Amino acid sequence: MPVALASAALLLVAAVPGLALPQGATGPSVAGDEVLLETIVERALARVEAQIDAGTEGQFEATVLALVSSIGGDGEIADTESIRYMVYPLGGAVYEEMVEKDGRPLTERDARKARKDKEKFILEVEERKARGLPPQPDDERRVRFDRELMSRYRLEIIGEEEVRGDLCWVVYFEPRDGDLPEKTRMDKALNRSTGRMWIAKTDYGVPRVEFDLDEPIRYLGGFLATVRETAGRVEYERVEPDVWLPMEFELELDLRVLVKNIRRVINRRWSDYRRVEQESGS
Repeated sequence: MPVALASAALLLVAAVPGLALPQGATGPSVAGDEVLLETIVERALARVEAQIDAGTEGQFEATVLALVSSIGGDGEIADTESIRYMVYPLGGAVYEEMVEKDGRPLTERDARKARKDKEKFILEVEERKARGLPPQPDDERRVRFDRELMSRYRLEIIGEEEVRGDLCWVVYFEPRDGDLPEKTRMDKALNRSTGRMWIAKTDYGVPRVEFDLDEPIRYLGGFLATVRETAGRVEYERVEPDVWLPMEFELELDLRVLVKNIRRVINRRWSDYRRVEQESGS
């Protein structure tokens, strides 16, 4: 399947759902734990909001390697396709430009498409700014760790673990009872996901999120597609003091499209973060 399927699959990705509650971690939280949890989450949210308000993401450029592996009936990897991107600030937004495919320079056809995609992005950014909107184009695949997202979940501290040298609280989350917002395909995934997130005790960054899709998602009654078992992981790294940016994302995807069963592993790895003083590529 083309790497482009990664874009469709990312509609299922929440930047904050995870693995099932570990055995022995069940039971109601005591009042003290509830107060601690509220404080931890509030400080983590405040840190993310401050980073967004400062436009920190748009102050860095990086390299992204996107891999899509097909899984055969025996559970082994059948083939892998790759695309390398350069990510950089452009017009006040952040742009991801394809620069390499399957380890080789772009063909003329792919290079022409990359140029058209960039021109389209620039035009959309300028139109948004003219309308007084944030320059970054909307993308329903993207999920931010914010108050609206956290309001969907019941949270519980289930332990402490170290992640790359940071001692973290481990917070389990599951959808709250009752009606939850469900306007988009991403909402469907969020409302059916459970998971864990790790919050660093040092600065309330979130170095890791793991998630499981607990219920199948059906489109058009299941005639078009059914998303079945799905599990993923998102890793973040501290690239500067109090600045956390994506390091790796992995999604194991099992779906049925029309009459075809599809199993994929989608992986994205960020590297070579560099702070830029002026926008490049404009």
